[in-house]
This record gives sequence, C-alpha cells and structure tokens, in this order.
Amino acid sequence: MLRPSVRLPFRRQSKNAALGLVIISLEGIVFWVASSYLPQLLAVVYEPSELMVSVRFAFIFYGSIPLVLLFSWYASRYRDVRSIGVVGFLGFTIMAACFASANVEQNAAVWAFTFFGCIGQAGGLVSIFTAAQFGAPADLVADLTALLISLRSFGGAVGLGACSAIFNSQAAKTIGPTVASRVLPLGLPVSSLGALIGGISSFHFADLPLIPGVTPEIIQAGVLGFKEGFLRSQRGNWILMAAMSFLGAIVICFISNHKEMYVDRTDAPLTARTAELKEDSVVVESA
Repeated sequence: MLRPSVRLPFRRQSKNAALGLVIISLEGIVFWVASSYLPQLLAVVYEPSELMVSVRFAFIFYGSIPLVLLFSWYASRYRDVRSIGVVGFLGFTIMAACFASANVEQNAAVWAFTFFGCIGQAGGLVSIFTAAQFGAPADLVADLTALLISLRSFGGAVGLGACSAIFNSQAAKTIGPTVASRVLPLGLPVSSLGALIGGISSFHFADLPLIPGVTPEIIQAGVLGFKEGFLRSQRGNWILMAAMSFLGAIVICFISNHKEMYVDRTDAPLTARTAELKEDSVVVESA
C-alpha cells in the first residue's frame, strides 16, 4: 500500500470527475465535427490545392502547441483551470459561428476562423483532463483518464452521426436549387442541369464543356452556385458545433479549481513499493 505521506489530498466529494466526463463528451462532439467537416469546406469552397488543404487543416493542430504551453503555464501559475476551459470552449463557439455565417469570398478570413479552433483545442484539453484528475482518487486516475479518452471518441461518433444526417438532408434541398438559380437564367437547358451539377460535385471539370448548352460563363456560375450551396448545407453542422461548445463553456463553469492540489509532491507508487520491498528484505535478513 502507498504510504499516507506520499498521497495527494483529493476531494472525496468533488464533482470534477463527473463533470469532466460530461464535458469531454461535448468536446468530442465539437472537435470531431470540426476535424471532419473543415477539410471538406476547404477543399470544396476555398482551396483547390490538396496540399494546401492539408496545411491549412493542420494549422488547427500545430497552432495549438504554443497555446497549450501558454495555458499550462497559466494554470500552474494561477492555479486556475476553469478559466482556460471557458476560454477554450468559447473559442470553439466563435469558430463555429464564423463558419456558419461565412461566404465564398472569405478565403483569407478562414485562417482567423481556424485560429479560434486552436484556442478551443488547447484550452479544452488542458482544463478538462486536469480538473477531472484533480477530483479523482489517486488510485483511479488512470481509469478515469482512459474513460475520458473513450467518452471523447464516443461523443465524436454521436456528433458525426448527427452532422451526417443534417448535412445530407440540407445538401439535397440546397445545392441543386442554388446552382439552378445561378445557371438557368444564363440559358442552360433544364435537361443539362443534372449533368452540370454531377460534373461539378465530382470535380470532373474537364467534362463540363461537353454538356449540351454549357458555356464558360455557365460553368463559372455553376461552380459559384455549388460553393454557395455547399456552405449553406454545412451551416447546420456549424450551428450544432456552436451550441455544443457554448454548452460546454457553461458546464465547465461548475468545476472546482482545487487550488490545494497544486503542490510539488506527487504520488509515486513505484518508489513507495520499492521502499517497502527493501524494508521487507531487511526484516527477512534479520530473521
């Protein structure tokens, strides 16, 4: 058994562990929605280069690294994980709100939108895991951490299922009419509309001039209409993400900072066990 002198004092009545399980599920929904639909948005609307899509999407991860260090320093210096959690979820909320209201001309602004996602990822992960572990007994920290990671993935699976249904429903109602409103006034035959939408959605742009009645002006208008329809189809996903992240910001306000847990002493079961074995061997040799 661990010696009492090396145990950290934990709060047996702390609500942090239970709240952490709820919050990490919400964070899983938010993160997986962003990581799944942001690359699609970049590829279809803003960035024709696959390499640059990867670079711009990776920014949400690499941009989080200095923020993780900053938030970790703040949490250690001021013994406050609740504030950075609120800031993190509000960052995700702002990011989702910006994408929900974005238009096709905001290519440069997308970089700024993504930066708020960096804030969300860095602040959320640092605060949730720290707060939840502070509220758990030392011998259950590993189990709690595994459960937190599992619930994050579970939340992401639930969120992706909901977003897939939202997007497919909206795309069926939005993309076709939006493209039609752009190209039919330019003289495209109605009989060619389906082929035009299919060619644009499959990125077979070389085949578009072969469609009867299609002109370069119609192709340009059709691509613009498809981008606008795609943005509107994704809007419901970003609204769901904003709602979940704002809810996470509210829930995380109820966690406790447990400032008494910020001490230099840590649990060291291996060290304690080694000391016990040495004592036992001394007793055996003496006998």
